[in-house]
Amino acid sequence: MSEGLGVPVDVENDVNLAAVAERAHGAARGRDDFVLLWADVGIGAAIVLGGRMHRGTTGGAGEVGYLPAPGAPTARESGRYGDHGLQALSGGRAVLEVLRSYGIEGDGFRQAVATAARAARGEGGAAARAPAGLREEVFGSTLPS
Repeated sequence: MSEGLGVPVDVENDVNLAAVAERAHGAARGRDDFVLLWADVGIGAAIVLGGRMHRGTTGGAGEVGYLPAPGAPTARESGRYGDHGLQALSGGRAVLEVLRSYGIEGDGFRQAVATAARAARGEGGAAARAPAGLREEVFGSTLPS
């Protein structure tokens, strides 16, 4: 690719790139040390120390979704590409399962979370269909009033 484009090319993961953007234009602007926690389909983190991305010895310093967690399957139990560790408990598939248990539907994880957020804020038709206690049980007090 580099040869075809005539410029150097690096490959990076999405969470690290989000941290680069946050440092340049967002909440981490002017910060040399921060951690960006990414909660999406997967769980990950980008660690910036001294203004540089910290990757760790093997490149997996921010791969927190794979940390062992009580009650979660291990990598050996779930297979190479299965959810395990913290991600099995709090990643997109787990969140989608919880939301569906409350009757919140969506075409995949992101749409279901958006529907649940609207319901928790009391917006639109989603609020009328949301079970009592959705805001407290699923979101705690994290959503603005």
